This record gives sequence, C-alpha cells and structure tokens, in this order.
Amino acid sequence: MNKQLITIALCLTFLPLTTQAAPHCAIPTPTKTIKNTQLLSNEPLFKTGTQKHPTTITPQNAIKLYTQKKALLIDIRHNKAFQQQNIPGSLNIPAHLLKTKNFLKTKHLILLNQGHSYRQLETLYLTLAGFNQISILEGGLNQWFQHKANKITPAQFYKERHYQHWLIINISTTPNKQLASSVLNIPISDNTFTQKITQAISATKKTYILIISTKEKDYLKTQALLRNTNNIYYLQGGIQAYQNFLKQAAL
Repeated sequence: MNKQLITIALCLTFLPLTTQAAPHCAIPTPTKTIKNTQLLSNEPLFKTGTQKHPTTITPQNAIKLYTQKKALLIDIRHNKAFQQQNIPGSLNIPAHLLKTKNFLKTKHLILLNQGHSYRQLETLYLTLAGFNQISILEGGLNQWFQHKANKITPAQFYKERHYQHWLIINISTTPNKQLASSVLNIPISDNTFTQKITQAISATKKTYILIISTKEKDYLKTQALLRNTNNIYYLQGGIQAYQNFLKQAAL
C-alpha cells in the first residue's frame, strides 16, 4: 500500500482516541499545483465604484435625462441593426469595446438593446468597473419608441376625424375607409412602403399626420423611419381600440 495512504489511515484511526498519542499526522502536500490561479484570487467580484446589481431605468425617466443632456444612450446592437433603427443621438458601441472608452467613465450611461433580453446587458454591466453610473433601459429600443411616440386616443381621434388638417395613413394590410372621410392606405408589408410613405408625407399640405394600424407593433418601423419628421401622431391601441370606443359610445 502507498506510504502516504497508510499515514492518512493511521491518523483517522487515532483521531477519536484522545488519550492515545497519534503518530505524526502531517497530511501530505499534493504533488500537483492548481494551474488556474484565478480560482485562488481574493479580488471581489464587484469592484469599488460599481453596484452589485444592475440599475434599470424607465423609458420615461430615460427620455427626461437624455433630453436634459444628463445621460448618454449606448446602443450595443450590431451596426447593421443600428443603421436600420436607432434613437437619434445615441452611440453605437459594441459590448466588448465599451469598457475601453475611458472618456465615458464620468458620464451617466444608459445601456440598451432591442429589448427582448437583458442577459447581455447584465453581463456587460459587471465588466464596467470604474464607470460612474450605469443604467439599463427597461424594454430597450422597443419601449423607448412606444413611449416617445405622440399618441392620440380613440376619443381624440373621433373628434378630429373629419378635420381637413389631418393626413391619415393606414399602414395595416387591411384597407379601412370607415374611420374617416379620407384615409390613405399604404400597407407596411408593401416592398415600396418606405418610398410611398415618404413621398406621401413630403407631398402633403396637411398640418398633422396620423398613422393608424390594426397592430400597434407596426408603429415601430414607422417611428424609426419618420423620427426626424414633425407632427407625427399614432392612434393609441390601433384600429381595434377605436372600433371598441365606437361600440361603447353607441351604448
């Protein structure tokens, strides 16, 4: 039997017998060393100056801080996605490069992605030791545009529906001319949607533009496309909400 194993066995035998003298019981030192020295590090997981848990911020508060120039928006999505849709003035910085941007360490940074998952943002958050203040935008880009958009309620639309200063554009796939006296139908599924809606808005002499659809999520693409256009409004709740309003009003 191995000499080291015999020594350990004798130690275990004599441990319960406090009145007997045990043989020399020095536990043999392992012959193999731990190669991964990071496992032995005493460095804390969260360094001084960082928070233990990510701080989230609502779109409403984020918009307020961003408008007042008290925070910067950091969009970590791929550049292709950023070019297709982004918040004007936001910075597109990949996650793996953000920690190298020392000039941002004293700023309040609001991290965002599309809004489907926080996992990547939370992982990134833990790597930003030394940054002054980091927040994660709740709901990401999707919630930002939904909150930022100018919404008009079904009741407001009902009062305004026949006024001549409105250009009403239905972007759903189902044409609907019952909502107002004049509705321009430009389906968002149309391959030439971008060209058609841009031309329609450029050519109109109307003061206000109202975008309507059967699905509120259709507004996202239009919001990104028309982000630099003034006087754009969206029907809150979509066409279905307006139809429900009419039913309630008829009771």
